[in-house]
Formats: sequence, structure tokens, C-alpha cells
Amino acid sequence: MTTSSPKRPRTRLPTIIHSHWHVTIEGAVFPVSQAYERLEELFSELKIPEVRIGPARFKEHESVFSRKRGYIRVMYRNLSYDICVCPFGTSTFVSSWLGERTPGFLRNLLCLLPIVGPIVKRNYEAKTYFQCDSLMTFMEMVHSTLLEWLDEATASHGLKPIENDQRKPIMKSLLKGFPSESESWGSKWDRKEAQVKQVKKAALIKEPQ
Repeated sequence: MTTSSPKRPRTRLPTIIHSHWHVTIEGAVFPVSQAYERLEELFSELKIPEVRIGPARFKEHESVFSRKRGYIRVMYRNLSYDICVCPFGTSTFVSSWLGERTPGFLRNLLCLLPIVGPIVKRNYEAKTYFQCDSLMTFMEMVHSTLLEWLDEATASHGLKPIENDQRKPIMKSLLKGFPSESESWGSKWDRKEAQVKQVKKAALIKEPQ
């Protein structure tokens, strides 16, 4: 563990889910406390500005009597990554949920006003280049670090790393123009490359050998 750890995050549930990632490691049971301790150490080493790292607990079921499951949360501004490592029989599943807290009740109420509402909503939804770049960098850094830990954990159990197609989270739309819910991070660019090839073929431009 690092000596100067970031502040602890808030543990409220996000109101919007932007991405989800899940993988099952068959034939291996990872100690949860050791996994979270190592993940917190790796996330702290990233030294992301304004980040908060710490434990979070959420209900397993929508019931007053439901017990709570432990997660580790990495929070940057209104974005939060909730990561779960959970033994399941003789295996372990690892999942992550990228969520965002939307504006509070007062701001939502202002958005309903005839004249002020559109202005408030536009100011909230507008994002600068820097905001877009920093949010995407945060997502990539956290997910890459999670995969780094998973590679360590599988290697310690004598298992092969997970396949490349298992490494990409399923993205919902975080920013306008980004991949839809059914697309992974890489699929948008694969589709774009295919479109470029079609244009070149239509223009009778030969691909370089």
C-alpha cells in the first residue's frame, strides 16, 4: 500500500452507466481482500489528479434485507469505476461498471424552466476538448490497470492471460459521436476503416501492396 493514498470516494450509486466489462476466470479463486489491496496500490501509482480510490459496498438484491457486496471504486469528478472481484464456485468473476452522477434535484428542476432551462442544460452537457480527452484518458488508464492486475493474478495461478476479445469493455455513449451500447472501444474504428476501404474501392484506388 502507498503511504499517501488519495481521498476516499463517495459511495452513492451512479445514475448513468456508460460501460460494463465482465470476465470469468475458470479454475481459480482469487482472495478478494488481497485483490482489492493490490488494485488500490496500482491505481494510486497512476497519480491521476482529483482521483478518489477506496472501498464501496452495494446491495446484492433490491431488498431491505439484502447483504452488501464489496467493490473498489475509482472516482474522477462525476465519473466512477466500480470494480468487483468475486469468487463463484471454483472460479472467479471480475467486473467493472463505469458510471456517472447526473445533476442534483435543483439543477434538474431548473432545466424544466422555459427560458433558463435550455441554457442550464446546454451548459451542463457542453464539454471542452480537454474535458473529453481527460475523461477518455481516465477510462483507458483505469481499465488498462485492471487488466494489468488480472494478468498478474492469472499468472500467479499458472493460467494463461485472457484473450484479446475479452479485454474490451462494452461502451454506452459517454460523449456524442462515441460508440453505442453494442460496440466495444475498438469496433468503431474497425467500422471506420472498413468504410475507408469501401470509398477507395469505389474510387478505383488500389491498396498498397
